[in-house]
Amino acid sequence: TLRVIKQIHTGASGLDGFMYDDASNRVLTIDHSRPAGTAVVIDATSGDVVTRLTTSGDAPEGGVSNGKGRIFINIEDKAAMDVVDTHTWKVVDTWSVAPCEGPTGIAMDRSADRIFVGCGKTSMVLDGTSGKVVAQIPVGEGVDGIAWDQAQKLLYIPAGRDGNVTV
Repeated sequence: TLRVIKQIHTGASGLDGFMYDDASNRVLTIDHSRPAGTAVVIDATSGDVVTRLTTSGDAPEGGVSNGKGRIFINIEDKAAMDVVDTHTWKVVDTWSVAPCEGPTGIAMDRSADRIFVGCGKTSMVLDGTSGKVVAQIPVGEGVDGIAWDQAQKLLYIPAGRDGNVTV
């Protein structure tokens, strides 16, 4: 019906990203704030706020789940990615995504355990277990969101400033 079911007040400002973790049945708002970024964890069934976690930087962006107890959140202001444990809802590691500049969009091929990180000029592919950069993909300027098509095994990286999509 497209009617509003509920409005959830997260108590956070700067909401920028949003994701669903099918393994925990939780949704996360990913929030730019100071002195540190946050993610508000919400029960997808009840709509209740479960907890809030603090990220390692002020500008967390997109997030993605591996479906096995880990969520990965890009940290735009640090060229890094936080690894979150979904049992404790704590950041358990922070991986460098260098030479990525301003990681924003994020997607994951769960079957190959690869994380795709949208970056300006060159996007990154990381091993989902170690965080090691295993490939770099030349793209245009202005990457913000990215998408992974699991059925077709295709990655779409739009570059807004350059007006192109790298597939």
